[in-house]
Amino acid sequence: IVLLSGPAGLGKTTLANVVARQAGYAVVELNASDSRNVPDFEKALEGAVRTSRTITQGTRPNCLILDEIDGAPAEAVRYLVKAVQVTGKKAIRRPIICICNNMYTPALRELRAIALNIQVTPTSKERLIERLSTIAELEQVSVDRFALQRLVELCQCDVRFSINTLQFVSILAKKERRYVSIDDIQKAVECEKVGSSSIFENWSTMLDFTHHFDKKGVLKALPDRLRLVERVAIERGDERFVSGLHANYLSVNLPMKTIRMGAEAFIYYDRIMLA
Repeated sequence: IVLLSGPAGLGKTTLANVVARQAGYAVVELNASDSRNVPDFEKALEGAVRTSRTITQGTRPNCLILDEIDGAPAEAVRYLVKAVQVTGKKAIRRPIICICNNMYTPALRELRAIALNIQVTPTSKERLIERLSTIAELEQVSVDRFALQRLVELCQCDVRFSINTLQFVSILAKKERRYVSIDDIQKAVECEKVGSSSIFENWSTMLDFTHHFDKKGVLKALPDRLRLVERVAIERGDERFVSGLHANYLSVNLPMKTIRMGAEAFIYYDRIMLA
């Protein structure tokens, strides 16, 4: 079992997929944070490591990739640790690659002790600029080195964020048959900034009033605050994000009427998800 860690956007999941396929395995990818309890996690794990063949995979053995293991419940991680330590006929004989942003998350302490720990370091700015330049040339995107340098700086050497932003700005530039400008990149990064923020920052945007002041300490206008909240909801409207809101919204000092409206919204969300 391998524990692959490093900042978001470095390509850890892609790396795990490529290595597994080159080694001759059929990749089974699961998002560990989607399993909210041990039975769900156990079912997903057993189905992945015990199944030896499918119609599309042929006879290749499986390699299980568990993404976002640092977002899985602590009980599920403990179950995984016990499962991989079983010997005899019930032993798991398939490789497992666990992926996380922070390997020192308390829930991963037992897993760190038994896994091969590999930390993926951030890509250097120059190397990423060269790679983006190659991609732009292959995709026939007109962009100069100064714009790419600014892109990498704004994206803080996040490979995924940089590539996605370049793809986004290239669409309009191609239609208008012009170069991608630094201004294009700055506007695109600002639009995508919510998606690159951590889930904790996004929770704070929804629940903490202080996240809605500008650099001068002035409270932003209501329409601007609502637009930001709406963007966060669209970008982060998954079960993990909603569960975090549900666990923390009562800690905010709000009128009872507002709290009741929030509770009704959570009930409505549950009904939609169960429909």
